[in-house]
Formats: sequence, structure tokens, C-alpha cells
Amino acid sequence: MPFVTIDTNVKTTVTDAMLKEVTDMIVKTLNKPESAVTVKINTGMTIAFGGSRKNPGALIEVKSIGYGDKKADLAKQLLDFAQMHFNAEGPLVGIHFVDMPANAVSHNGKLMG
Repeated sequence: MPFVTIDTNVKTTVTDAMLKEVTDMIVKTLNKPESAVTVKINTGMTIAFGGSRKNPGALIEVKSIGYGDKKADLAKQLLDFAQMHFNAEGPLVGIHFVDMPANAVSHNGKLMG
């Protein structure tokens, strides 16, 4: 925890730097330990944004135990990431925040709550 999944219809190579950028974003914004952050980026997905597969966009899901008041900050940073790396337009970037109860999350084989 936290877990970040980014799906985009843009065909691009996912670099270590991209994964690190999202990881650092989560660590700094949510004050979570880097060792607990998982980031997955799926590119070239068959997704229609705004009714067309040709429109570059992204679906982003962030799962975490708590966000405090940081969802808006994180939403802006993730939008900026999608615009920079996938050339996605703002209306075509959907972000879903899932607040997971600690007793439903395991890390290193142990429940977090």
C-alpha cells in the first residue's frame, strides 16, 4: 500500500524514471514509505476516451489507507503526469481514489490494521 495503476491507450515505453516519478509523488504527497508503494503502468491498452480510441487519455486508480486532505494535490500531479507522458487532455484523464480499510490490506504478510 499504496497501489497505483495507470492504464492508457498510448503506446509508449514505460521507463524506470516514469515509475520512480509516480512513486516519489505518492511518497511525498501522502507521506508513505517508498518500500510500501507499488506502481503499475499499462500502455497501449484498448480504451476509447471521448468515444474514440485515437484520443490519448488515461485511467488512473490510486488505492491507499487514508489520504488526509491530499486527494486534490495528488489529482493535479497525476493529471500533469498523464499530460506530460501520454499527451492526454485533462477531460480524458479519469482518476479514482480508493480508501482501503487497514484491516483489508496486507504488506509483508501482515495486515496493516
